[in-house]
Amino acid sequence: MRISSQLKKARKDKKLTQEYVASQINVSRKTISSWENGRGQPNSAYLKQLNSIYDTNLQLHYTKNINKNNPKHFNLMFWINIVLFILCLVNIFTGVLSGIAFLQLIFISFLCVRYKINMFIYIKNNGKYIIIYILIFILSLIFIMNNLSFSYAFHNYIKAIPFFIGAVIHSLILTSSFFIITNYKNLK
Repeated sequence: MRISSQLKKARKDKKLTQEYVASQINVSRKTISSWENGRGQPNSAYLKQLNSIYDTNLQLHYTKNINKNNPKHFNLMFWINIVLFILCLVNIFTGVLSGIAFLQLIFISFLCVRYKINMFIYIKNNGKYIIIYILIFILSLIFIMNNLSFSYAFHNYIKAIPFFIGAVIHSLILTSSFFIITNYKNLK
């Protein structure tokens, strides 16, 4: 529950008016109203006084959510991700644009760090999608390995290990990009 809702509920539970609470802590009624409607937050000194009046132990949680502050930037990043995802798919099926996977790796890494996207925690908390992401990973790995086997004749398995590692990384990149595309509204 947000602090604004908690403040409003605590005041109403005590059957106090905004005017009364405002007079007790020397602020205006509009200030109390803005705190209760989420347009502002009391500082720690005022919150301590409110906790004393309401007999509560409410606490402020200061979090900085970059996504909420910069939705236009996130939207731009989202569309760039879609374009790179499509280009990576073109690379898988046609073999052209060989450097696109590296560019997508850099972009996905930047996106995850910049917007604090932790896919593993999100998937762990919402386990119903894990099968879809595993399938996307396996299918992209199969397509990439299939294309590699057409391009290179692997007679020695030791020489094929770097290609397999690259295919796994490329598959992880595609799966991460797909995750961001499909969870756009939750990440925004």
